[in-house]
Amino acid sequence: MFTHLHAENFAAGTQPLDYLEFGVFEGKSLAYWCGLNSNPQSRFFGFDSFQGLPEPWNGAPIGTYGAHGQLPTIEDARVKFVIGWFQDSLPAFLASYRPKNRLIIHNDSDLYTSTLFTLTALNSFITPGTIVIFDEFYDSLNEYRALYEYASCYMRKFKIVASTVNFVHAAVQIL
Repeated sequence: MFTHLHAENFAAGTQPLDYLEFGVFEGKSLAYWCGLNSNPQSRFFGFDSFQGLPEPWNGAPIGTYGAHGQLPTIEDARVKFVIGWFQDSLPAFLASYRPKNRLIIHNDSDLYTSTLFTLTALNSFITPGTIVIFDEFYDSLNEYRALYEYASCYMRKFKIVASTVNFVHAAVQIL
């Protein structure tokens, strides 16, 4: 995926990080990041309703990417799941969340509304150096639009630090 991003920015997975993933589905990327980072002080939080999309997206109907309420099995004590729609679960989580490490936000929520909400809700925790990964960055009506509008509203600057072909996936660093 973004191997140069990992080695360059995270000392080959040895620095502690707080990793927040929005849109866990089957847990493949969450498990992948746990495997990349071996630091015992790292914390991994997976946010998902496990009921699928709350609204249609790019031809996919409501409920697509649902896991029938089943959490993925990830054998790593550093992983915690935050279950529910982001608009319900994230404010409750943030009420007690205290950052301990560099923040990585992995946005795989697909939707404009979900992406904009999470970025806005996390704004006070997003500092220069925060990395935000987008799984559908190419979609100018959803994830890209949400980042652009968030950055405009909160006067944030960012740079793309990694991407796949055609910007399907991209990682940005907040400046």
